[in-house]
Amino acid sequence: MSLNIAKEVAKLERMTVGELQARYAHVFGEPARSRHRQYLIRRT
Repeated sequence: MSLNIAKEVAKLERMTVGELQARYAHVFGEPARSRHRQYLIRRT
C-alpha cells in the first residue's frame, strides 16, 4: 500500500472538527479532549 502524504493531509484539512475528533478516537482509542482544528489535524 502506497501512502500519499499530501493527499492524506488535504483530506484532513477538509474534515470538520467533529470528523477530526472521530478520526482521533479511532486512531488513539480514546476521545479527543480538544476541539482545536489544527491540533487535531497534526495529531491524526
